[in-house]
Amino acid sequence: PSTTVETIKAAVLALDGLDLAAPGRIGAIGFSFGATQALIAATDPGLRGHLRAVAAWGGYVDLHRTVRYGFEGSHDLDGTEYWREPDPYGRWILAGNYLTLLPEHAGDARLADALLSLAREAGRAGIMSWDPATDPLKRRIGAGLDDRQREMFDLLAPATDAPWTVADRRRVVDLAGRLSIAASEREPLLDPRPYLDRVPVPVFLAHGRDDRLMPWTELVRLRRALPPDRVESAAVTSLFSHSFGERRVPGPSMAVQAIRFIRLIHRMLRLI
Repeated sequence: PSTTVETIKAAVLALDGLDLAAPGRIGAIGFSFGATQALIAATDPGLRGHLRAVAAWGGYVDLHRTVRYGFEGSHDLDGTEYWREPDPYGRWILAGNYLTLLPEHAGDARLADALLSLAREAGRAGIMSWDPATDPLKRRIGAGLDDRQREMFDLLAPATDAPWTVADRRRVVDLAGRLSIAASEREPLLDPRPYLDRVPVPVFLAHGRDDRLMPWTELVRLRRALPPDRVESAAVTSLFSHSFGERRVPGPSMAVQAIRFIRLIHRMLRLI
């Protein structure tokens, strides 16, 4: 995250100095974790007068809720519980990057590497993480682990037809909670909450309702955490998700959603 924030700042300053746009009319668009990092970068005093606006797609406020959703699929808002089958890719990446921060997994670099290798190989092959075509990859990559590591690998990257027990779900929820704490302690910029009320530029928020990596409820939290006079627009759309959506939007609803999204893009472009 620290590298991302510094890269955003450097890019804005460099672009603003190239006479490619009117001075101070550079906008930043952040996607996924980058959406939150773009909002954090916007609070840097060095960007005053250079950054005009931020568009944040698929971002988050609460890291703990976001990680739990990515691991187990539950999310909530104002006392209402929601659930959606999460994209397994989120578990592979988050555990691959941060699992060894937990004391009991400090020596499990091979397990972490196996999860990251699974994500990379599936991506290179163009296979979606929930596709049964990932199962041969899981078997091959997991075969190089010892029994204890393989058991954890199978928990985080089970075969697509493997049942998840109540005990499995509890273990995953517990792991998600501890990983989110460990990750934020190692990377403080993963927690945007100390910065959001200081964002000085207009913000456009958008999120896919069918997003399986970041819950759409985080857009609502983002809107509430930002200064009210800075939020130009906040839209949850059924047109797009985070990776791919599974629902088909009915024709009339599709037209309404498309018009709203075009208006959002128009407002963004008009501002910058």
